[in-house]
Amino acid sequence: MRVHSSPDGKLIAYGAGQVVVVRSVEDFSVGFVYEEHLANVLCASFSPDGEFIASGDVKGEVRVWAVNDLAHTARKVLMGLPGGVEDIAWDSSGSLLAMTGQGTDKARICTVDSGTDMGTMKPMSKTGLAVAASAGAPSGFAFAGEDKQVLVYTEKPAKLAAACTEHTGFVNAVAFSPDGKFLVTASADKAVMVRDAATGAVLFKAAAAHKGSVYNAVFSPDGASLATSSADKTVKVWTVGADGALTQANVVTLGKAIPDMQNGLVWPTADTIISVSLSGAINVIDPTAADPKAVVTGPAGAVTSLAAAGASFVTGDAAGDASLWSRGEGREGFVAVRATGAAHGKRVSCVAASADRFVTGAYDDTLRFGSVAGPEFSGSATVGALPRAVTLVPACPEVAVVATSKFVKSFSTASGAELGVIPAPWEGRAVAASPTEAVIFVGGEDGSVHRVSVSSAGAIETSSTAADKMRAAVASLAVSPDGKHLAVGDAAREVQVLDAASLEPIVKSKWTAHTSRVVALAFSPSGDVLASSGVDRHVFFWSVTENHPIKRCNVAIAAPATGLVWEADGSAVWVSASNGVVTRVDAAV
Repeated sequence: MRVHSSPDGKLIAYGAGQVVVVRSVEDFSVGFVYEEHLANVLCASFSPDGEFIASGDVKGEVRVWAVNDLAHTARKVLMGLPGGVEDIAWDSSGSLLAMTGQGTDKARICTVDSGTDMGTMKPMSKTGLAVAASAGAPSGFAFAGEDKQVLVYTEKPAKLAAACTEHTGFVNAVAFSPDGKFLVTASADKAVMVRDAATGAVLFKAAAAHKGSVYNAVFSPDGASLATSSADKTVKVWTVGADGALTQANVVTLGKAIPDMQNGLVWPTADTIISVSLSGAINVIDPTAADPKAVVTGPAGAVTSLAAAGASFVTGDAAGDASLWSRGEGREGFVAVRATGAAHGKRVSCVAASADRFVTGAYDDTLRFGSVAGPEFSGSATVGALPRAVTLVPACPEVAVVATSKFVKSFSTASGAELGVIPAPWEGRAVAASPTEAVIFVGGEDGSVHRVSVSSAGAIETSSTAADKMRAAVASLAVSPDGKHLAVGDAAREVQVLDAASLEPIVKSKWTAHTSRVVALAFSPSGDVLASSGVDRHVFFWSVTENHPIKRCNVAIAAPATGLVWEADGSAVWVSASNGVVTRVDAAV
């Protein structure tokens, strides 16, 4: 994984799925995502003036786009390489790009604005893994990869200055010192070498710098120190002598398991190193301390479901984990924390939450119960079928109800015991609980809507069924805060509002602005506005109080939605999408 920082050290950028994530170093809750790539992003690098980012993906496309423009306007789109672009570097003038990766041509230097090649490159026999640009004199680039070579080029035109073959394993990283004097290379052979930047000659070799493959190496902003990250789960800090000799100054151990292997690495400011674990955890490190200052976690894959948890919200993801998103003290935005404890081993299919508890269902046919404090998984229950939708029951604080294609079951969130079951020949697809009484609503594959009563002991019983079915399978349900209205979204793009007591329609055949399945619905805290999101990548706001309810607005998101919740003050909604991004949409737009 490649992580790069802006020249002023205020921002970092990295690829995550099909997006580029840009985050503030000072406050990780502040940032944005760039969503124009159509394939998984492998790298993202800032221009020398910090105004642009060049990002490359697995299909070989390189996009150069504006950082500070809210629209992130594309300056240039290039077909960078025939295969995936593993790393990108800018020259010191910001006019050239060097890239390396996969395909027939594994290394390239070209102009930013026209894509014109600047010389003929020495062929790399295997995948290129890393490239770096020198900011000093003589200026140039260094390439490295799986063929164990380090290739050093002068800049204009590209001319091979050195081909170095001292490493015996994949060369995973190359880095020039800020003054252009040294070139550091790091390898799967566990060695770190300091070289003369102009000739590539080895000046110093740390033969056993780590106990595992060395994945990355970066200089401090002043060039006096070097940081390295490794498969041995450590980040090491070294002082760099005038002759290039390295002296170990600090070791930060970041775990013992395979997910704790340290991959991405960047040193944006004098007092902050940032490393990325194989698990996706971001470790904020003081170069002089043995323990990280902070560890930022969150969804490890696409966000598959979303639920409100008081002023926070909980997401489930494709990796089987749950994460709590909240505003910490002194933070401008939300930051996710991955739940600890025994998570699902498979994709999360649904999630429900309250201010103090959450429950997830997954493709392992189980429910997992957890506490928001932490957050932490604390128990589980076997469902016996795929949980399609789940809800907590406010009137019965320790009861969760899950809908499947075969039955609807209730469980104790405290013990995991099964409390009740009813058959569902109509195949349950969606579920929502009343906030005012011990009642839940279940939507079926056949378009039917059912009102189900819940006893104080958790037993469940169908009490009524709506006379009219939806036009297609029920895909989403939501109950208004006062418990009087039930919103229903179907697979044929319609949103209806029913009377929650009688299940008679209040709004029907009017709200059809979506063009495909309506996957999530949520009433505002006041109950006056209903928000909907769908596979069509749009969010709609509907007025519930007007005689002729109208669409308030629509805001396009970059991927099909998977969930939607309101902020506690009703100012905005958060929408999760299949590309792993959770987007804030202003309700006043």
